[in-house]
Amino acid sequence: MEDGPGTVTWFVKNNEVAKYPNVVQKGNQNGKGKLIFPTGMIQEGNFIEGIMNGQDKIIFPDTTIIIDGNFVDGEILNLDTAYLNKLEKIFISKNDSTDLYINDHNQKNLFY
Repeated sequence: MEDGPGTVTWFVKNNEVAKYPNVVQKGNQNGKGKLIFPTGMIQEGNFIEGIMNGQDKIIFPDTTIIIDGNFVDGEILNLDTAYLNKLEKIFISKNDSTDLYINDHNQKNLFY
């Protein structure tokens, strides 16, 4: 896996689907940066292991629509910072054996 500054470009069937010109660790976006799509959509903010986390924004091509807020594991969770700092995952002893949750990065541990 690649580490360091550079540009990572993703392709599907020889078509560019995204570009990340910034620092990567183990092939994933890490730190402040922009994920740029050929459609003109931009995801800008802090990435941890390729996932948006922290104060981030998504800018759509026409620039009239901007989603700006706090992201946790790639999902927008628009809470005040004081509440965000109190969030924690509580794992339970059960596993997701049915892959019920599809956007959990293949994590089998269930939590609330």
